[in-house]
Amino acid sequence: GEYEAMEKAIQDLLKEAGFVFTVVPPDVDESAIQESSPYRLVEELVLAKARAVAIGVTEPAIVIAGDVVGRIAGKIVGKAKDEEEARWMLTRLSKEGVEFIAGYAVIDTATSCEWHGYDVAWVHFKKISEEDIRECIAKGIPFRSAAGFAMREEPCRNWVARVEGDESVVIGLPMRRVKAILGELLQK
Repeated sequence: GEYEAMEKAIQDLLKEAGFVFTVVPPDVDESAIQESSPYRLVEELVLAKARAVAIGVTEPAIVIAGDVVGRIAGKIVGKAKDEEEARWMLTRLSKEGVEFIAGYAVIDTATSCEWHGYDVAWVHFKKISEEDIRECIAKGIPFRSAAGFAMREEPCRNWVARVEGDESVVIGLPMRRVKAILGELLQK
């Protein structure tokens, strides 16, 4: 479903980094988490997700959660709620670019230690055609991706002019930070 499609890109990041893992969808009502700061919002979202999964884990494990929001024209944007909002987001991308804020949470269930934070990346876009906007909406991308944009999916991947920061932030899990934490944990 929608959750699996959205999380696939994050799973791909972890696989590419050589990690073996089991996916456990968290039971979290994301709409109940309200924050005016996009930085606090992603941290609260990932902590809620990681804690929800960690509570149900019976064996020692490392729980990782990631989430991302965008900011367009000063407005925090997650997934589009309807076609009108999707069109607004996609139209604004090439005009203003997007600041992506991705949160991460790592919990070692053996020790109950938690690490969390966020990273930021800016994406600047080429001009996006009306045809590409229609295709993107028809594929449902804005309804499962922050700011209506999925870095690795067609037609979105062709829109990027440049990325300032780590591409993994745009995808939804700041791998540079997560790998550093996991590197320390796995050496113990």
